[in-house]
Amino acid sequence: MELCITEIVDDGFSIEKEVAWLKCRISSNNIVAFWGELGGPNRNIVSLRHQQLPVLLKISAPEDCNPTPWEKSKYNLFLSIPSNVGIYIDPER
Repeated sequence: MELCITEIVDDGFSIEKEVAWLKCRISSNNIVAFWGELGGPNRNIVSLRHQQLPVLLKISAPEDCNPTPWEKSKYNLFLSIPSNVGIYIDPER
């Protein structure tokens, strides 16, 4: 699955839940969230923070990125991308 990230909406973390996130708007105007472990390497989040937007990327396992009903209702997420799902940034874009 390809996505074009156009904006970083929120970059945060929760100490209680030991989770970090990066919420982004994509070209379809939907919101996707990239998740990571607090204090962990969080390769996807770190990689995206340093990109010039817009950026085109591919998700290795989109079938693992369906948001939970709670994530859909609370955050209106189109995709919920866990840290174990690889992303590949298109260097040409």
